[in-house]
Amino acid sequence: MSENLHMEILSVADLVGRKRLRMLGKVIDSFDDLKPERAGPRDPPRTLVSSVEQHLVDWQPSIRPGDYYTQLFARNRQSPRTYGMLQITGDIWSYPPYSPHRFEYGVEEGWLADPAHVDRIAAFFGQASDAIEAFWGAAGLTSFRRQANDFVLGAQVAGTLALPGVPGTGWDLREHAIPDVFWLNYFGPTLLAHWGAEKLEGIGVTQRPTRSGGLVVWSTTSPFVFDPSARSLTAYSWKQPFYDALGADTFFHERWRDPGFGVAVPSYAGHRDSTARR
Repeated sequence: MSENLHMEILSVADLVGRKRLRMLGKVIDSFDDLKPERAGPRDPPRTLVSSVEQHLVDWQPSIRPGDYYTQLFARNRQSPRTYGMLQITGDIWSYPPYSPHRFEYGVEEGWLADPAHVDRIAAFFGQASDAIEAFWGAAGLTSFRRQANDFVLGAQVAGTLALPGVPGTGWDLREHAIPDVFWLNYFGPTLLAHWGAEKLEGIGVTQRPTRSGGLVVWSTTSPFVFDPSARSLTAYSWKQPFYDALGADTFFHERWRDPGFGVAVPSYAGHRDSTARR
């Protein structure tokens, strides 16, 4: 099975207007070696794009309150191959259940064998997070995601993990905890303020502040730290400094105990209110 470097970035800022869509489009366009060839609402996307910025600006008038609007991205004819998705909730506050906007992007794993490309994808991740004023984001190999799913399912079957709610019914893990520690981690200004930014001092191997006041933290120098022999989410030693600094249950794991709604991390409404004040 081919592997990819996959990123997920969440925001509750106003992405319905053109300003941040234009900013995100500019970021994607500035990375010629990663930008998609096609975009559109269907899978696979069909519209050839020379400018993602212009494509998103042209798409913006169709976004209406109370629904989800999606653009898919694909780059298949050139190396590296990439894929992506931008999902916008038309009005996340007037039509519950609340849900954040989501930007996902991925590139084939082999491209990252060049250390310069590792820096390149990290820069893309940080700039995209900044463009949409994200509150959280993460990037890592897809092999970690499959392993995490296996661990969580095993813990639920064994009875060591019981979720206090059902995802998709209005209960959302990200209003209770950070999903995991990843190779790249983006913590937005609301998370830093909630925890106290000083708690993250010295965590990880590299830290890069962003223009919007967030922080990209590299857990390891290389994304290639997957261990197929690991027996738990917490088995990776490079995650331990995050657990020590913020508390193990700030991050989701097999023996996670829910700290409560909006306790370890802000609720979506808390992120929204803080973003609106900036």
